[in-house]
Amino acid sequence: MVMLLYVNVLVYGFAVMRSVIEEKNSRILEVLLSSATAKQLLAGKIIGVGAVGLSQVTIWLAIAGAFSLIGVPSTGSALANVHIPAIGVVAFGVYFVLGYFMYSTMYAALGSMVNSDQEAQQVQWPAMLPIIFAIVMATPVLQHPNSQLAFWASLFPFFTPILMFVRIMAETPPMWQILLSIVLMLLTTWGLLGLSSRIYRVGILMYGKRPTLPELRKWLRYAG
Repeated sequence: MVMLLYVNVLVYGFAVMRSVIEEKNSRILEVLLSSATAKQLLAGKIIGVGAVGLSQVTIWLAIAGAFSLIGVPSTGSALANVHIPAIGVVAFGVYFVLGYFMYSTMYAALGSMVNSDQEAQQVQWPAMLPIIFAIVMATPVLQHPNSQLAFWASLFPFFTPILMFVRIMAETPPMWQILLSIVLMLLTTWGLLGLSSRIYRVGILMYGKRPTLPELRKWLRYAG
């Protein structure tokens, strides 16, 4: 389930980035900007592309929920000993949705900065590194879910989708820690949406070479 979280957050985040690149190259967004703000377009893009992923995950959660309620009756089945606790099913859904929205805002901003899939693959590392670090830290957190490392790492919003889920499945932490992690992710996503929409607003109208860091700072000031 951890690998499902990891793979799907990255896959659908990259799908958002590719969608932005396609619309940027077709010049559709130049027309749309006349009737909606950059933040509205960005949020709509994330929700629209994510609908496919959310539908797929909903089906998985329904199947997992069936396992948790009725189990697998066949003793000869390879899944006979599979048991997914209800809290694990709920946590998977919650952290997938929150993780998807948080990482997709970054992918959308990166997509607005480039002009092709090849360039996108070269600049996607800022969005990939945090979740890769979270996967690397998953093993020590699984072994010691109540350690200081596990506590602080699972509350870091970019690590939360993976590490808090690992803690919940290994040894469920106090509810206040789970709620705090959700609040921190929501606040981070809202902040990223504002920041990314500024880059998005300028980036989708820019063509040619990728922007440098000084140019990005100018974009943020201009869009502000």
